Amino acid sequence: VPPVVNPVIVGNSFLCPGDSILLTVSGGQNYSWNGPGILSYPTPTTIWLNEAGYYSVSVSSTFDICTTNGFTTVSISNPSPPTVTINPPDGLVCPN
Repeated sequence: VPPVVNPVIVGNSFLCPGDSILLTVSGGQNYSWNGPGILSYPTPTTIWLNEAGYYSVSVSSTFDICTTNGFTTVSISNPSPPTVTINPPDGLVCPN
């Protein structure tokens, strides 16, 4: 019976503009990542990324007997714009 390979990707699926996030995968022995904004591979199971997009990882068992793919989508988080309050409400400011 060949070993079972079950990729599980963990990490934030939202990215704030200008930030980077870490994705981690488990479920196999050998890993190969693909995606648009990969900055680095600190370990074979982790990547740092800084672009929204579709990320996939090919996961295989020892000696590459079984291989399967995992995927996730990272989106840009659009924070709410700041709220501005004018005081006084009519916007008129008198000197002194």
